[in-house]
Amino acid sequence: MTTPEAAPMLAIRDLRVSFPTDDGVVHAVNGMDLTLARGETVGIVGESGSGKTVTSQALMGLLKDTTAEVTGQILLDGQDLNTLTETQMRAYRGK
Repeated sequence: MTTPEAAPMLAIRDLRVSFPTDDGVVHAVNGMDLTLARGETVGIVGESGSGKTVTSQALMGLLKDTTAEVTGQILLDGQDLNTLTETQMRAYRGK
């Protein structure tokens, strides 16, 4: 059994982000997994076009009103951010 202190602050499971285009589907993020404990820091690095910005936008819920298809789980303190409304997400993002 996992105690609340041992539970990860952020858990990303099988994050996938794709965009439909006239030339077919573009898979910007394809199966990302990440676990981050409270107090840990992570840096995301990669070449231009590797999906860093799209990953960040997906984590912040900024792709919900776009043509992007976001699947997988983004758990922040156990709350799946993909299931929240825009109003609920604003509480996490702040002003």
